[in-house]
Amino acid sequence: MVGVYKSLTDFLPLLEEDKIGDWMIDCVNDGTPEHPIQMPFVNYSRLIREIEDAIYNFERMHPEYGLNHYSSILEANGIEWGMDSMSAKDVSVLDGKCVLAMLLGAVRAERFCDGALLGFFKKGCIKRWLERLKEIDEPGGVRVCRESEYLFVMRDYLVEHGMKYDETIDNKVTARKDGKTYGFSEHLQAMVYSLLSAQRPWADVVKHLDEIDDIFFGYDAGRILKQTDTYFVDRIREIKCGNRNIHDQMKYLPDNIATLRSIEAEYGSLDAFVISAPAHEIVKILTNYKSKYKLRNMGEALCWEYLRNVGIDGAKPDVHLRRFLGSKRMGTGNHETATVSEVIDTVRRLSKESGLSMAVIDNIIWSFCSEQYGEICGASPKCTECPVKPYCHKK
Repeated sequence: MVGVYKSLTDFLPLLEEDKIGDWMIDCVNDGTPEHPIQMPFVNYSRLIREIEDAIYNFERMHPEYGLNHYSSILEANGIEWGMDSMSAKDVSVLDGKCVLAMLLGAVRAERFCDGALLGFFKKGCIKRWLERLKEIDEPGGVRVCRESEYLFVMRDYLVEHGMKYDETIDNKVTARKDGKTYGFSEHLQAMVYSLLSAQRPWADVVKHLDEIDDIFFGYDAGRILKQTDTYFVDRIREIKCGNRNIHDQMKYLPDNIATLRSIEAEYGSLDAFVISAPAHEIVKILTNYKSKYKLRNMGEALCWEYLRNVGIDGAKPDVHLRRFLGSKRMGTGNHETATVSEVIDTVRRLSKESGLSMAVIDNIIWSFCSEQYGEICGASPKCTECPVKPYCHKK
């Protein structure tokens, strides 16, 4: 059987005797207007030009590799696009896609820095990478693949098409890591935002956040408790931010405020409570019907959203993530619609592998699927437009 990478690895024996290229320095002209000095450049051999053409041809012939996103592929494998990082990487642990991304990255580098490609050849990088491709092509060759790679492709696609949702929650997670603490009113705001995100496209709500803040008196609990639930329902509906549960949500808002105050009394602050145990344990406390701190009308997904709104790193296992990470799409579990625990476990694993926070991963997937944002992998997926189709189980 002909190897997948044979069109590239056939160059290996030819490299041994090739001079690669030489720097051309203008020693003739004197720099006068009549005789301007030509900038130095590398005169590459015919073989190197043929290798360049072969790399570009492989990219064109194999769109399933997604090599137009070579920088994302490198990042997913912990590699920076540059001589130091690429040349230092242990190629034996990389799959063919990543090796090809490095080859393409080396060729593209020449466009921005004369002699960059010469440097990769002189350091032996190109030879090592081609040898790795040959090794993969051999029977029994090890083909390593990083599960998280598709996240970087999705992220770049969203940014390029202006579809990525803002990074508010990502920034809150970063702020907490940098030492920020959140007061009672901020926790109350986080809970209200979470409630209003239920069963309604967030795009309809986010443009009214300033109005919502005013409706809830800047989250002054005392003033909120003086109003009836009807007051809040009517005003939320006036700005078209209600949902099917808005009556019950506002009816039991005083109960939830009382619960938050009880937590604050026991732990000293709500912030102390939310960091007193792993996030998934806090969610259990807030959702378990036997818990004295059960929040009314807030299941696991909404409690995760509440915690994320106060900078706790995590993912909201809503309909988008559960569908996307199901077994028929991008998931590795046993359910077509991933369970809450499968979503959290998968996002946690992707975070550890990719170096991205769980909040960032949630943002990427949610933006990719959600109405009025990416809308690529929703209830009716647009598979023909999907940049990560090669990674997907749905065929």
